[in-house]
Amino acid sequence: MAETDTEQCHPSYNSQDGDLLLSSSDGVLFNVHSEVLRRASGFFKDMYNMPRSADETPGPLTAKADIVAAALDIVYPDSGYPTLTSVADFQDLQSFGDYYSMPKVGSHLRTLIQTSIRASSASGILGGDPLKIYVLCCQFGLEEDAKLASAETLRIDLNSGSYDATLGELSGKNLLRLMRLHQRRRHGVLDAIRLRPREFLQSPECERAVMIKGRYVTRPHDIQSSWPTLVQLIYEAVEREPLDCVLGDRKFLDRPELETLWDREFCAKCGNIVCSKEKFWKSVQVVLDRSPKTV
Repeated sequence: MAETDTEQCHPSYNSQDGDLLLSSSDGVLFNVHSEVLRRASGFFKDMYNMPRSADETPGPLTAKADIVAAALDIVYPDSGYPTLTSVADFQDLQSFGDYYSMPKVGSHLRTLIQTSIRASSASGILGGDPLKIYVLCCQFGLEEDAKLASAETLRIDLNSGSYDATLGELSGKNLLRLMRLHQRRRHGVLDAIRLRPREFLQSPECERAVMIKGRYVTRPHDIQSSWPTLVQLIYEAVEREPLDCVLGDRKFLDRPELETLWDREFCAKCGNIVCSKEKFWKSVQVVLDRSPKTV
């Protein structure tokens, strides 16, 4: 072991047979095996290939102890992988891996991000926070995974102020892409409900035909006052929370203000039911499915 008090060393890297003593930027020592570092790091491989004295050691490393330990956890055989709790952890670890030419570090981080976004689980990295994962995907150049992560952000209110710090981690381009996705989806769905109500009716055409130029033709139902109430309630709701939270939850349709609409409001001309809850719900899901979902 390199000559030092083992109590000064990081508890996971104070091996008795270590032959290389490293120091983090905050002064924590790591007694490690030079052979492992030579295999895992282009920096240390080159260092050992250069003429040097037997007792020469590299100066303090560029990262603090938690990042150094995490990198060693990744490159050391049979070592458990580190737990990363913030976007900064990923960024710092990637920078450390790049500086010391440790390809396994970058590869592990990319695999971790990709596995987490496909799992869509709160047990994944960063508590499964889709916005933070989107940030990482953009920073690591994982375009397809960034698209998947952006879809998961649709239930987040990006304008609430709660996510400003995370949004600040994005480049202008990637921030604009995400904000435009939320805007296009919201406007597309709301405009469909407001401007094309026939798509959501039980039967879009009134059964009472009228004679026009010698032919019987059908016209839209005569919609009464409850439909504008529905549209207004939806607009008011999406001012308070994301569109996908409002229209992705069927409980919204059970609001007392809408009781006079579902299966109770009849066309003034033909007498048939104008709108059913089941039909409206299915139609909304169709509109959501065909609206933009990813950046």
